[in-house]
Amino acid sequence: GMGSKVFWDLAVAPGDWDLMDGFNSRNVVTFMAGPLNGTLTPCAAGRTEIQGVAVQKWPTEWFSRSGFGGRFAAQLKAAGWDGIAIQGIASSPVWIKIVNSDVTLEDASAAGDNLWGMNNYDAQQEMWRLTSGSARFGDWVRLPGGEHTTQRPAVSSVGPAGELKSRSGSMVHDGGNGGGQGGYGGVLGGKNVK
Repeated sequence: GMGSKVFWDLAVAPGDWDLMDGFNSRNVVTFMAGPLNGTLTPCAAGRTEIQGVAVQKWPTEWFSRSGFGGRFAAQLKAAGWDGIAIQGIASSPVWIKIVNSDVTLEDASAAGDNLWGMNNYDAQQEMWRLTSGSARFGDWVRLPGGEHTTQRPAVSSVGPAGELKSRSGSMVHDGGNGGGQGGYGGVLGGKNVK
């Protein structure tokens, strides 16, 4: 529900877009954690919901959803965020780095962190290295501001299919959690977001 509300407020309210092109810069892709994610509430599944105009529905694209499990939603909530909304198109490939209240767009191009073109496994390994150094699971990692954690960052990425705006591109989180319905990997690739 929260993702739908954010989408409709940002993408539809101005009223001059027909919502028929998921690659349009006005398309808003939301990644939302449920209100109970990251709590001790029993059965509050760690699901991340992705919403926006889906390109997999071609030739008639429409608002849809996908989702994936894993640690992403709980860690997003632990960092203080209920969700992420992405609108527009970056001028060059970027990746989004969130460490608590610090949110930055990092350079994913060959001139920057060189993530663009990597498959999901290699890209996520590199993002972990860029955010945690050589720390392994269970090692203490020092965060900006003097905080420490033993958690590896939760990473979700698109692979080469998404980068090429494939209508079947998906988001992959950790080893095997994928949001494949809707082609949102291709939508994010079209926005130059790894």
